[in-house]
Amino acid sequence: MIDPKLTTPTDITGQSILIVDDIYTTGRTIRHAASLLLENGAKSVTGLTLAR
Repeated sequence: MIDPKLTTPTDITGQSILIVDDIYTTGRTIRHAASLLLENGAKSVTGLTLAR
């Protein structure tokens, strides 16, 4: 069963978001996610990767 909190849209307007990714290869995943978050009202987005 999927937790409804994971499928319910959340208002991110004005929020600072941290994206954590396990491995950085091209950076495409973080760039795309950041772009979508900023387009939907995030104040800022920071990416953190654990390995390169």
